[in-house]
Amino acid sequence: MAQKKNAPQKASTEKQSDQAHESADKEQKINASDASYRRYFSYKEVMEQFLSQYVPEKLRGTVKYASLRRYDSQNITRHWTDSREDLIWYAQTLKTVEREIYCPLEFQSTDPKEFLYRFGEYVFIVYRALSEEGSLKTSEGSTLILPIVIYNGDKPWSAARSMNEIHDPIEEDLEGGFQVHFKYFVVDIGRLDPKVLEQDSLPTRLFRLERVKNERELIATVKEIANLFRNEDGHQELARILCGWVKRVGLKRLKIDDKQFEAVRELEEFGAMLENVLPDWEEKIRRDERKMNMKEIAKKMLDFNEAIEKIMQFTGLSEQDILALKTKNANA
Repeated sequence: MAQKKNAPQKASTEKQSDQAHESADKEQKINASDASYRRYFSYKEVMEQFLSQYVPEKLRGTVKYASLRRYDSQNITRHWTDSREDLIWYAQTLKTVEREIYCPLEFQSTDPKEFLYRFGEYVFIVYRALSEEGSLKTSEGSTLILPIVIYNGDKPWSAARSMNEIHDPIEEDLEGGFQVHFKYFVVDIGRLDPKVLEQDSLPTRLFRLERVKNERELIATVKEIANLFRNEDGHQELARILCGWVKRVGLKRLKIDDKQFEAVRELEEFGAMLENVLPDWEEKIRRDERKMNMKEIAKKMLDFNEAIEKIMQFTGLSEQDILALKTKNANA
């Protein structure tokens, strides 16, 4: 009796344990993805091409790319408790009055409702840090801050992007009324215009990998990107980062067995990884397709009550596969 009484509690505990493992696995994938993005966007050439292709059109032609550099955010970490590394880029503008612009980057796999407030808090801490170090200009040629979110979630970004979305605009007109003005820019990778992705650039290569839906598409995309890297000088480290993304994030997302990568885990060149691994992927796809065709034939033979041994001999399927099909047919 005692065992029966404890059974629901045990089942509940096991369910909670499974959910905890699933949550941990999901968090690990998100962290692996964020780490790859942060490393990739730490390179000046990647950020330069990103600003020239993906930010609001009015800004694209105003950035003096020769001035682009990583901003040392040590002063910010004194006020911001988030353990992740801050990634902020600095540049000057080409306007008549030279201005300085800072671009804090956030990489998101989810869009929590409270994101507006958290990111807003971070951006105001950036203002505070710049003020403390004497870098904040508030008069002619005042400092610009462009907060950017790069989002790779499955669903469209839905979190509020500006304070105007959570305030009645009439409040701005009330005498003596005050309202915080803050907004950020979002690059929603899953919803990018396909025409934009046809324009090759370093950030676009990562975004294209992010959007693949199956093994065959992954193979084709990786091949194209590898060929682009082979024809370029000085991008070996960027290629390695993308290779790492494929192994740690892309394969898991598509539920592809990564054991075949163990032999090339330490390879430095993207192309070498492809030459060793892509033939295995392609052969696996061909085997899977042949197996699917044989299963259709096996179903027909079962309909005609053919012996399991005969079906095994004709299709090459295992007895277990055929019995599973037989059970499925019986339950249909």
